[in-house]
Amino acid sequence: MTIEKIIIDKVRILPPDKQQEALDFVEFLLAKMQKQELSAQEIKSGVQL
Repeated sequence: MTIEKIIIDKVRILPPDKQQEALDFVEFLLAKMQKQELSAQEIKSGVQL
């Protein structure tokens, strides 16, 4: 079983308000990842915003 499948199965058990919290956390992680990628690109190009 993949991690993705395990996460989906567990989230389905949660009540809607906790599902929303899980979604909020995933969106936070995605935003953090994008920010880190942008910073890495800026370092590579020598550009600081």
